Amino acid sequence: MSRGSKAGRREFAVRRQHQQLPQHEPINYLLLQRWTSRLVSVLIAVVTFAAFLPTLQNQFVAWDDGKNLLNNYHYRGLGWTQLRWMWTTHRGHYIPLTWMTFGLDYLLWGMNPVGYHLTNLLLHVANAVVFFFVVRRLLTRALSSPSERGYALAVSAGVAALVFAIHPLRVESVAWATERRDVLSGLLYLLTILVYLRASERGERGRGWYWGAVAVFVLALLSKSMVVNLPVVLLILDVYPLRRLGGALGWWREPARRVYVEQIQRRSLAGSTERAGQAGGVSVRLELLPLEDGRAREPLAALRTAAHGESMGAAVPPELRPGSRHHGTRPGPPPARAGPAGGVGGLHRGPLAGARDLSERPADCR
Repeated sequence: MSRGSKAGRREFAVRRQHQQLPQHEPINYLLLQRWTSRLVSVLIAVVTFAAFLPTLQNQFVAWDDGKNLLNNYHYRGLGWTQLRWMWTTHRGHYIPLTWMTFGLDYLLWGMNPVGYHLTNLLLHVANAVVFFFVVRRLLTRALSSPSERGYALAVSAGVAALVFAIHPLRVESVAWATERRDVLSGLLYLLTILVYLRASERGERGRGWYWGAVAVFVLALLSKSMVVNLPVVLLILDVYPLRRLGGALGWWREPARRVYVEQIQRRSLAGSTERAGQAGGVSVRLELLPLEDGRAREPLAALRTAAHGESMGAAVPPELRPGSRHHGTRPGPPPARAGPAGGVGGLHRGPLAGARDLSERPADCR
């Protein structure tokens, strides 16, 4: 082989290598963006956990924690008896999945309130991280130009997630053990949106992701029925920024009709789950706590009293009136009032009177 041909091949190889160099730059840029998103998400998790760390000092409070956790022996465990009660009981909300997390807490922590608050805190940290990825994907779809999708996008999504995570409105749901249903349904709510966005990005190949979003939505409904508004939110996202409705696609073409079919499916699931939880589908029991004299409490009695103009003192149970020393049949002094716990997680009350004794299951309930 002549030297000229070898030199020509070498020159051709060098030229080809130089032509391929620019193709590696987008790959490196995407990798850098991915690591930036991961770093921001870790930072959000750390800040959120630190802000709500004082909630681990909280006890069970004298506001629903007594009837739901301390005086309730039905949820303690994940055996068939407990699961049957969780899936057939309606205490204002039909929340079998939330009850299952409480049952897991009991298996792990017993009646130690630290474990229950830790689970709430970890769920909220997960909410903050998922919120970041949801906002990031929404901004990516809203900004059509690739030049606008730089590091500022990750920073903007991170700031939005931090505002969501440490806002004072989050304190009650995180610091109050009974409000597990809020943080759990919120996590599944955000996950549904995230998976739905992923499905819309993949188009026809995203049917598996779509049905995954439907499955997560069902779990959210079983955590708290408040998430029934999620199909409406997804419909708004279909208009903007996903652009699956309106605009160039129109409102009645084949792609638009497919979106309407998906909407009907989601609304049907929401309605079916709500009806099953409230009435006949799973033989739900509505449990009402008795008053101190043993009479059953009528659900709408307080509302009727207020509607007829009677005093609020007659409508509110004695143990909930300001300054009252009524606290049921539990021995000891009344529960302590709310006080600051430091940091954002400032909802702190003393333990329920008799909480230590009530944590043990009585002989007649064994």
